Amino acid sequence: MSDTLSVVAVDDEILVVEVVAQTLEKANARGESIELVGRAYNGSDAIAVVRDTRPDVVLMDLRMPGEVSGVEAIRTISNGLMPPKVLALTSFDDADSIRAALRAGARGYLVKTDVKEKLVWAIREVAADRPVTSTGVTEYLIENFTAEDPGRLEARERIEHLTPRQVEIARLIGAGDRYEDIARKLFISPSTVKQDVSKALAATGSLSQAQLAIIVDRAGI
Repeated sequence: MSDTLSVVAVDDEILVVEVVAQTLEKANARGESIELVGRAYNGSDAIAVVRDTRPDVVLMDLRMPGEVSGVEAIRTISNGLMPPKVLALTSFDDADSIRAALRAGARGYLVKTDVKEKLVWAIREVAADRPVTSTGVTEYLIENFTAEDPGRLEARERIEHLTPRQVEIARLIGAGDRYEDIARKLFISPSTVKQDVSKALAATGSLSQAQLAIIVDRAGI
């Protein structure tokens, strides 16, 4: 990673992307060295822009029109080769949105009302692989953590050494996808899928692909 952090902003509202751009321009004037290298206005374009620009951080809205939602874009980007860190940037702080974004691979979750005060800080934290959240989101996570059941905690311990791609492959297996389907969705070869499945089975002590899928589902991440 260079001294200058590169960022891609994704939102279906042009005004929001402009606010992000202006916020980063002001930060640069203060010597922050954060460059907006790409913009996208839907999930499909976001995936393409990220591939072309290879940023350090992606700011991703969750609810956008088109075939690929923000959550699906986060999942695809996070499962790529040397993926950037993703910071969900959205108007929604409900439990379903938070859970979906974090399970998909977002490293942080910021509501849009915090952009002017916290965006630059959040980008730097996420780039350094430190999770960040808005205040209301933190409260949700604390409440959710204290309510964890032992079965979920055990499942999370079993998958802690899996890569994000291996977790996603297990989810897709649980959804009934074949190796060929998974390979197409994750832009990898079927043989790579097979190798990841073998590694995931060994890492979790699973006796079958079905058991692996159940463990990942129970972990709830």
